[in-house]
Amino acid sequence: MKKILLLFVSIVTLLSSCSKDSEGVSFITTYCTFSMSGDQELFWPINKPFVDPGCTASEGSTNVTVTSTSNLDIKKGGTYTINYKAVNSDGYAANTSRTVHVYDPTAPLTGYWTSNIVRNNAGTIAKRGPFSILLLGISPNEYLVADLLGGWYWFGSNYGAAYAGPAVVKLNADNTFTIESATPTAFGAPVEFSDVSLYDPTTKTITLHTNMTDTKTMLFNITLTK
Repeated sequence: MKKILLLFVSIVTLLSSCSKDSEGVSFITTYCTFSMSGDQELFWPINKPFVDPGCTASEGSTNVTVTSTSNLDIKKGGTYTINYKAVNSDGYAANTSRTVHVYDPTAPLTGYWTSNIVRNNAGTIAKRGPFSILLLGISPNEYLVADLLGGWYWFGSNYGAAYAGPAVVKLNADNTFTIESATPTAFGAPVEFSDVSLYDPTTKTITLHTNMTDTKTMLFNITLTK
């Protein structure tokens, strides 16, 4: 009986010792670093076959295989993402991405515009800007506007892109804009024009007058310049 008890105590002591030896043990892993060819943000003509400039990765001095996934559709104007992934020798993944704006080259207003905003909230005036807002031509006279609020909440309040008011607008022959479709902001309502909004080809300035459809008394007067 004493021999059995001694054996049991020895096993427990050994297991306890192993457990203590593993406490606080850590290791260092080297995550992959990426080297992207070309720009991280590309403007790509619609219907032109896409050629990825490429992306490489390394773990220290060792090259690592990079895989990519994308929602890119070169037949449809819009903003897309190419995601790149590399896994190191310890099985840990690292990621980076490239943004691709597919646009119609015949749409002259495509590009980033500087936004300055005056907001009239039931008589209370406030100003914000400058912010950078993208207009992306998806046909000769149609544009995807990143935010019809000019970046007021997106950048000014630092709420993020969910609080922008994206929309597809049409540039008419008289240089006025009409909204063809609008996506609701995170507040729950889309944005509409509260007054005539237009492009002045002489000054190369865009003037937008907008409000959220559920807040008619809060008016945003936005001036976009290149």
